[in-house]
Amino acid sequence: MRLVSAIGWFFIFALAATAQNDRGTITGEVKDQGGAVIPNATVIATNSGTGTEAKTTTTCPRHP
Repeated sequence: MRLVSAIGWFFIFALAATAQNDRGTITGEVKDQGGAVIPNATVIATNSGTGTEAKTTTTCPRHP
C-alpha cells in the first residue's frame, strides 16, 4: 500500500513540476509619436539582472 501511495505522490509532484515555466508574456501596443499602432514592430526585452536579451516581432490582431 505504501508503494502505491508513493507512486501516486510521485506523479502528483511530477505534474506540479511540469507546470513551471521560464517564460512570461508582455502585452501592450507599440505606437508612434502620433499615437498610431505600429504593426510588426521589433521589440527587445532585456533581463536587467543578467543582461540576457529576447528579441521578437509584435503581432497585431487588429491590424492584419
